[in-house]
Amino acid sequence: MPSRAPFAGQGHGDLVNLYGQGDQGPVAMQNAYASSKRWVRQFTETLRLETKGTGVRVHGMNPGLVTTALLRHITSQPGYEGRLSALQVVVGLWGQAPEAAARPLVKLVTSDAGEFRSLTKLALVTRGLHSVLTGRLRRRNRMPLDIRVLDANGQERTIGPDATTR
Repeated sequence: MPSRAPFAGQGHGDLVNLYGQGDQGPVAMQNAYASSKRWVRQFTETLRLETKGTGVRVHGMNPGLVTTALLRHITSQPGYEGRLSALQVVVGLWGQAPEAAARPLVKLVTSDAGEFRSLTKLALVTRGLHSVLTGRLRRRNRMPLDIRVLDANGQERTIGPDATTR
């Protein structure tokens, strides 16, 4: 199997795949993204079974909402862009820097756990409360959001702070 080939020669190693929203089931208006994350989960679970006893450990992790440039620049289908305005509040409540999202990796690969999920109810409430108390929801502290809308004819319009047309 190519995905474990680098570890096969040395007889040990840790492979970590990242899940995302949709790894547990369908997510409306995110068909391709959510389906791909479900596939990653299934692939990881299958690879974990295939590598059992080989010294190669396969882990899966859903880090939660990570604030990246990819999240800041979104392409939407017509009619859905209005629903994305709440994304700034969602990111303000639950978004985390890549460094914070990666911290559980060390714990994961130094344990026998096959999976780490940071999206527990307690974690979401705690992260949200911390965001409120530190002012991340104030309009001036929100992550800027650019939304590119593509229609069926390939026409494009951009909504957001970096937009040339609004």
